[in-house]
Amino acid sequence: MSEQVNASGNRKFGFTTALEYEVARHTIDAGVWYENNRYGIDQNMYQEPLLGHGTPVSGVLGNFGAPFQHNWGENFNTNSFQFHLEDTYRPLASLTLKAGFKSMLVTTVGGAPANDAAYTGQDQLVNGSMTSAKAFLPHFNGVWRFLPGHELYFDIARNMRAYSYGGYQLGSTFGGFANQATFDSLKNTLRPETAWVYDVGYRYNARIVSGSLNLYHADFSNRIQNLTSGPITDPVSTPIDVGGVGMYGVDAALTLRPIRNLSITNSISYNHSTYDDNIMSEGMSYGLAGKKVVAFPQFMYKADISYTYGAATVYANANYMSKRYFSYINDMSVPGYWLTSLGASYRFGRVGPLHNLKFDLNIYNLTNISYISQIGENGLPLSGDYQSALAGSPRTYFGTVSVEF
Repeated sequence: MSEQVNASGNRKFGFTTALEYEVARHTIDAGVWYENNRYGIDQNMYQEPLLGHGTPVSGVLGNFGAPFQHNWGENFNTNSFQFHLEDTYRPLASLTLKAGFKSMLVTTVGGAPANDAAYTGQDQLVNGSMTSAKAFLPHFNGVWRFLPGHELYFDIARNMRAYSYGGYQLGSTFGGFANQATFDSLKNTLRPETAWVYDVGYRYNARIVSGSLNLYHADFSNRIQNLTSGPITDPVSTPIDVGGVGMYGVDAALTLRPIRNLSITNSISYNHSTYDDNIMSEGMSYGLAGKKVVAFPQFMYKADISYTYGAATVYANANYMSKRYFSYINDMSVPGYWLTSLGASYRFGRVGPLHNLKFDLNIYNLTNISYISQIGENGLPLSGDYQSALAGSPRTYFGTVSVEF
């Protein structure tokens, strides 16, 4: 028996600047953000002792020893630069308007300095560079407080997602390529993922009731997804551009406080996200247009109730998540589920030298249902059942003691 361990670390440094200038009813804000991030991750194999013949490998105890095999190693050096300029205009005391833009430049250089070809099955893992850049990403925002406690707002923004990086075949863009040849042939076909996001909503806040209603739409371009093929014991993920994605959604929340210290909250969301284009993979065309986005539920609902009496609080919550599609062409899905929890806490305050001593008890998955918590942990396929799913926790009891010094 052996233990497979992923060990990672990073070192960051950078700076931010800010300049604010007020003139008439305008506030002009400009600034620069820069960060350098050196990130490394290695996957090693450690020998586990036979039962009764030594201490097992333990990350908690720091008992690793020397690995007998170094599967792979990845090192990345990323430089991120962002500039922003925004004007906040207040034509009325109750009305605030904003307009501005940001510029982004993100470059990652690195790859795999270590590769056990017998383990990965690849003669050469990826090394190279990837750059994400957009000079003009505009943003517009407005808030109107038309009555006490009442707000209307809108927000329009264009955003860019920089290429992600990480361990070999662990879901990132940079580390997702199987080998150097695939990286060299496909990296120039990728473009940074961008999105126009439109948001409009209403908020109300008072002593007895608070509520909000939010409607949004997003148009994604050059959506990058990792498509997984091969057997489950040796999956191969490849980042590809699946084209556009259209997203429509609505969120609503309501909190009632009918009596002192009692709070009841309900929130619900609906999201309709579909792919815009068909795709080609290994010479075959797949009808992706109109299919739902993978691993994304359409409906979510949450209810919370809590009551506080003196230093004691009791609370309960229920969550619903609808089914999620497992494959890109939606021929496989995992079912939705309800999850409930119950908890209580007591705050003792100061006890001798201890400050804010607090006890918490929580029962997670109160009804002990069986459910799938995560899908795609080992990748998501174009079609079919890939059996890459993680079971949710059974009924679990948590006790926590917290204190401040």
